Amino acid sequence: MNKVILMLTLLTFAFPNVYISYDLKTEIKIAGDKESADKGQISIGYEDYYEDDSPIMIGVSLGVIEADFNGVEPSLSSIYGKYVFENSAWAMLGYAFPGGDFDELDAGLQYGFGYTSSDGFGLYIKMTQLSISNSYSYDYYDYETSENIDVTQIGFSYNF
Repeated sequence: MNKVILMLTLLTFAFPNVYISYDLKTEIKIAGDKESADKGQISIGYEDYYEDDSPIMIGVSLGVIEADFNGVEPSLSSIYGKYVFENSAWAMLGYAFPGGDFDELDAGLQYGFGYTSSDGFGLYIKMTQLSISNSYSYDYYDYETSENIDVTQIGFSYNF
């Protein structure tokens, strides 16, 4: 435990714009069927203001420990823009890249809302729209199908 506290303290001084987040609840909706994760994803991210005195931030998030859906372990990484309101609430819009056991999925839109307090603790909800494309041939014709996959993440974060 002491090593974890020491590492977090060092990260605070070394990288002031780094954050770590954990998804308390992750749901995947495929063709109307919903499934919740047994274990949430852990992500590390970096974000910084576009300009000084600007409410706009640009960031990147990397899923380092995958969520767990009965042995299937997907992860999401993203690049995004974030608008921070005066009361520390924020809205974000970005592009998510699936990884882990979701490598075959196509990247998609990600948007979310949240709140980060002045001491660095935050809560968020993010929605991601992914898809999977299948191609096959039959009787000299090529066919393509696509299925939408919606991912909802609710969690908390700590900004260093």
